[in-house]
Amino acid sequence: MIRVGDRVYPWMRMDKPGKVVNIKEFATKGWMLGGVLQKTITASVKHDTGEIVDYPLQDLLKTE
Repeated sequence: MIRVGDRVYPWMRMDKPGKVVNIKEFATKGWMLGGVLQKTITASVKHDTGEIVDYPLQDLLKTE
């Protein structure tokens, strides 16, 4: 479970570690055969360079 304040990195860009500053949940507007899609959860990550980027929560890994 990733929480605000955790050190993380996006698995596609392991050279860009940072700290989670915000977690947001968005409702999706799509429908599937079995019902509605799940909500999308994104995390805002402040990288060590100072840049803040939003990533889907499933694309982040905790640093050890």
